[in-house]
Amino acid sequence: MQSFHTAWIVFLVAGFYLLQVDAAETMQPKAPIQNFRIPRFAESGYTQWVLRGERGLYKNAEEVAVEGMELRIYSGDARKLVELSMVSPQAEILIEENRAFSEEPIHITGGNFTLNGVGWNWLGEEKSIRVQSRAQVVFAQGSGASLGPLAMIDGNSAERTKITSDELLLRTLEDGYYFEFMGNVSVVSGEGTLRSRTLIAEVDLASESAGVVQTSLETEGGDSMRYVLARDAVVVRTAERVIRTEQLESFPAENRSELSGLTEVSLPGALITGGRIEMGATQAIVHGQVTGGRAQMLLFRTGGLGLGGDSELSEETIVLADRITMVEDTKEYRFIFQGRVEVLSGALRQVSEKLTVYSRKVAGSVTPEGSEEIGQVYQMLAEGAVVIERDGQEAQAESVRYHPLRESAELTGSPEFSDGESTLRGNRIDLAPGRVVVYGSEAEPVVVHLPEIADFGYTGPSRGMGSGDSDSGEVLSVVDAEEVTVESELEPTVVQSHEVIIYHGGDSQRIDFRENVIVTGTNLRVTSDKMEVYLDKEDGLDGGSGSLAGDVKRIIARENVEIVQAGRTATCQTAELLPRGGIVILTGQARVVDAEGTAEGHRITLNRGQRRARVEGSLEVGDGRARVTLPALDTEPKNAGD
Repeated sequence: MQSFHTAWIVFLVAGFYLLQVDAAETMQPKAPIQNFRIPRFAESGYTQWVLRGERGLYKNAEEVAVEGMELRIYSGDARKLVELSMVSPQAEILIEENRAFSEEPIHITGGNFTLNGVGWNWLGEEKSIRVQSRAQVVFAQGSGASLGPLAMIDGNSAERTKITSDELLLRTLEDGYYFEFMGNVSVVSGEGTLRSRTLIAEVDLASESAGVVQTSLETEGGDSMRYVLARDAVVVRTAERVIRTEQLESFPAENRSELSGLTEVSLPGALITGGRIEMGATQAIVHGQVTGGRAQMLLFRTGGLGLGGDSELSEETIVLADRITMVEDTKEYRFIFQGRVEVLSGALRQVSEKLTVYSRKVAGSVTPEGSEEIGQVYQMLAEGAVVIERDGQEAQAESVRYHPLRESAELTGSPEFSDGESTLRGNRIDLAPGRVVVYGSEAEPVVVHLPEIADFGYTGPSRGMGSGDSDSGEVLSVVDAEEVTVESELEPTVVQSHEVIIYHGGDSQRIDFRENVIVTGTNLRVTSDKMEVYLDKEDGLDGGSGSLAGDVKRIIARENVEIVQAGRTATCQTAELLPRGGIVILTGQARVVDAEGTAEGHRITLNRGQRRARVEGSLEVGDGRARVTLPALDTEPKNAGD
C-alpha cells in the first residue's frame, strides 16, 4: 500500500500550494481535497485499482476519509478487466492496511451482477469485501443463475436472479467471484424461490467487461453461474413443487444439482422423501438414506389403486423403492421406482421390480382418462414379477397397468389369480372393484375348479313311460316312474371358457363364463355360450375375499345349452341346475332324450335320482303343447315261456 500512501501525500501537498494554505499546515494537511483521482499499479505496471472521491480528508498517516467514494478494481494484468466498481457515500481508508470500511450503504457492480448493502469492510490484500447487513445481489439476464431445482423443465436462465441475506462476503477470484450469503438467505429466480441459512455461489468473470464499468443489467451476458451451495433449512419453491433439504449443491451451467440429508419433494398429489437427490434439467433421481432407509413416495387420492372403489380412492398410497426417478415434461410427471418396489394402498399390497406412475402437470390436459386435475395420478405401470395381494386374493403377472380413475387394472404376461382355493390363468386378467375378469382363447381356455357337486342323473330300471300331448301349457309327466337313489362317486367340477368374470363381496359369489363354456363334473357335461355360477361362502370366511370355496348354490347355462349325462341328453336355451335340491330346470325349446323316449316343451324339470320329467308347454311358444315321444314298440312274437 506504500504507493497509495505516497500518491496521497503528493496529491495533498500539491493541493496545499495551489490553495496557498499556511505553511504550518503542510506538515499535517487538514483541508479537504475536491474531486480527486488516485491509481494504484501492480509491479507489472498494470492498474490494480483506481480511487475516486468527491472530497478527501487526510486524518493522519494511517487513515484517510473519503466522501462520494468510487473504487474501481482491475484484474492487474494484461486483460485489463474491470472486476468490481464500488460506490459509497463515505469511506474510511486505512492506508498501511490496504483496507477500507464504512457504516454507510454500498453499491457494487460486477461483470454480471449488481450488489447493494449497508455497512461494509474491504480488504485489498484479500480482494474481498464483507457487507454487514441488508445485502442484495441481482444477477444479469443469461447469467445461468436458475440454481438447478428452480428451473427443471421450464428453466429460468433468461430471468434475473435476486439473492438477499443478512450478511455477505464477496471475494474476487482470478477467474470469477465468490459469494457467501449468511443469515436468512432468499433467492428469487423467475417464478422460483430458495431459502436457506447459508448460500455460497461462484460466478465467472465476464470477459467483455474490459475497461468498461457496467451500470445496467439489461444486456445479456454469457452463462456465468458455475456453482451454488445452499445449507441449513433449505426450502425451494416453484409453481408446482416444494423441496426441503439439508444441503443443495448445484452446477447450473451443467444443469446438475444434488440434494443431500433428509430431503422431501412436495408436488401436486404427491410427496417424495429420500436421503439424496440427483437433479438434472428434466429429471431427478431420489435415493434412499445412508442409514438404510428407502426412498418413499406418498400419493394422494389413489387408495387401493382404484381397485377398492370410491371408498378407498380418497385414501393415500405409499410406494417404497431403492431409487425413484422423477421425469418432467411440459404436461406430466413420470415417477419411475426401481429396486425392491413395494406399494401399500388401502387393503392392497403390491411388490414388483419396477413401477412407473404418471400424473398431470397441467390442468385440463387430455389423457385417455379425459381432462384431469393437476397432480392426479391417471396411470401406473408395474413390471417384473408383479404380485398383488388384497383380502385373501393374490394376483401375479409380468406387467400390471393400473387406471385409478377408471378403477381398473390390466394384468399381462402369464397372469394368474388365486383366491386361496382356486387359481385362474389366462392371457389377460382385468381387476376392478368387486370383479375379476380372466381372458383366455380357443387354444388356451380359462379353467376354473369349482367345489364338487352331487350327481344330477339317475340309475336303475325303468317301469315304463307315458306318452301323448298336453295342450294349453298343461303338464305331462312320465308315469309309473320309480325313484332311484344315486350313489355316484363325486368328481371334480371343472369349467372352462374363453372369458371368466368373478364377482365378489357379501355372503355369496357369482362367476360368469362366456364363449365356448364347457362344464364337466360328476356324471355331467354341460356346454353353452354363457354360464353363471353362484356360490355360498364357507362359514367363517371373510365376505370380501372372493373365495371360490363353499357350496355351489346355482348354475345357470344360457344359449345353445347341451347337458349330457349317463343315459340322458338334454338341450335348451337356458338350463338352471340347483345342486342342493338336485333339480335341473330346462327352458326355451327344451328337449330331453333317453332310452325311453323324447320329451319336448317350453319347460322341463328333472329331479336327481328320478326318471320322472315334468314337461310344460307354453301358449306363447309354438303351438303351446308339451310332447313325449316313446320309442317304437317291439312287435315280434315272443317264444313261449318268455
